[in-house]
Amino acid sequence: MAYIFKKVTTRWLHEGKQVSAAKAKRLIKQGKPVEKVKEQSRKWYIRLRLPNGQVKEFPGFTDKKATLAYAAELERDAERLAAGVIRPADRFLREPVENHLADFQRDLQARGRTPKHITLTLSRIRKVFSVANVETLGDIRPQAIRDAILSLDVSTETRNHHLVACKALSRWLWKHGKLPDDPLAGLSRWNAEVDRRVKRRALTADELRRLIEATERSPRVFRGLTGRDRAALYLLASYSGFRASELASAPSKDNFGIDGLQFATGIGCGHLPGDAPPHTAGSNSRARTPRNARPKAPPPSSSSHSSS
Repeated sequence: MAYIFKKVTTRWLHEGKQVSAAKAKRLIKQGKPVEKVKEQSRKWYIRLRLPNGQVKEFPGFTDKKATLAYAAELERDAERLAAGVIRPADRFLREPVENHLADFQRDLQARGRTPKHITLTLSRIRKVFSVANVETLGDIRPQAIRDAILSLDVSTETRNHHLVACKALSRWLWKHGKLPDDPLAGLSRWNAEVDRRVKRRALTADELRRLIEATERSPRVFRGLTGRDRAALYLLASYSGFRASELASAPSKDNFGIDGLQFATGIGCGHLPGDAPPHTAGSNSRARTPRNARPKAPPPSSSSHSSS
């Protein structure tokens, strides 16, 4: 048996400001005026009693008729499931995709994915599903998803990123019993080499030299870094292979040497190796020798002590 209802939320107001229920009780005991306000939810909800006696709630819609129709479908599916006519996962096919994206997001967070990765993955899924008119889990069909991705005015590599995001969701839905199978398992990525919009390559020695020289002369201060600061960081990155995040996490005013060059990190340090013109990899003849690499004076011999 299924019936629909609206959730009621109680708010307590004191002098026009909302207070907690515990504080409202204290104020009432003190004889101070407290207003009790009850508000109904905009959305309808469905409470369904399953054949095994279990009671479950499902979010409906703001439209009452649509919620009643959805409740009738849930009730029929529960009876068919109890009779063994349909598989357990089939009952999710009519549920809105958005109801499961929040669970998918929490799963990504639990697996340690970065906020940037999660936001990008969900935005790609929503973009493709919007083009493919996917509203329920049953609407996730491979041909529709493939056509939607191909219609995007992006590079092949970016299309592959959108496909990977959608396949990750469909596989997660299948593994968690929300789909009877993985509908996108048969889709494969496109060959991005035939449509490479940006071909990345390493800078030549001359290009790196001109970049560092131009940066060192720049009067612009960017994110608190002067031209000399940025030139030092560029040179450090070219020698060490450090990414921007790794350079940013380096301890302030830290000093160390790489291949005969002495570096100093931290905003405002402005130290290029040996305080000399910038060098490219393989041309460190003018670099200052690191302090720990300088030859040390030999310890005095025992004979010198005896002679003195």
